[in-house]
Amino acid sequence: VIAAAYLAGAFELRQFRAHTEALRAALDAPAPVTLHEWLERVPAALRPAVRLRIEGERSALPGPALTSYLVGLLVMLGMLGTFLGMVVTFRGAVFALQGSTDLQVLRSALAEPIRGLGLSFGTSVAGVAASAMLGLMAAVSRRERIDASRLTVFPTSLTLRTGERQSLTFTVPHAAPPGGLLLDLTTDVPESVIMPEVIVPDGQNSVTVTVEGGRPGTGSLYLKGYDTGEVTIPVSVTAR
Repeated sequence: VIAAAYLAGAFELRQFRAHTEALRAALDAPAPVTLHEWLERVPAALRPAVRLRIEGERSALPGPALTSYLVGLLVMLGMLGTFLGMVVTFRGAVFALQGSTDLQVLRSALAEPIRGLGLSFGTSVAGVAASAMLGLMAAVSRRERIDASRLTVFPTSLTLRTGERQSLTFTVPHAAPPGGLLLDLTTDVPESVIMPEVIVPDGQNSVTVTVEGGRPGTGSLYLKGYDTGEVTIPVSVTAR
């Protein structure tokens, strides 16, 4: 039972991590033409939450459903195995003591219950160890999901003509504090990119700004000072 519970939790975490990697790949891939096309790259289980976050809603990405329950269940199974083993051991010892008064017979009769007691404590150790490993795997998996979803920018790259405008959406994982959240966005081609300051409004977790192409050039936008470090958005502006 302990092995089955551990394998069930490990399988769920494997799926969870696979979805996280797929989300990371979608965020790092070149931007498609439409939001719908980009969402097709996101795992189906994450699409509703990701769409809501891009639209400015407060929506947490789904986490493992069973793992937290299984972590506690493994400990309880280990303890249950220990208690059952102790009951069987004590019962066997009572029968052995009541069955004979000969010392050699008693030693032989008690040997089997004592071996059972060792097995019962081994069950407890197995349950606790499996719970610890599954809990560590869950913590690492959740951390990877947080790292992958801390900040999203859509589209992940910009291709403009001079005078052409395009929307750029920034989504942060938590609602902005009172007064709004100013994102430190800079560029190495200031004459090619015309855009306002990026401020996430008070109580919101996303903002959409309009970027206009200026003088032809190729460079990047750099988002600095946020949890994920520096985020780079490639920019290419061509003449009409």
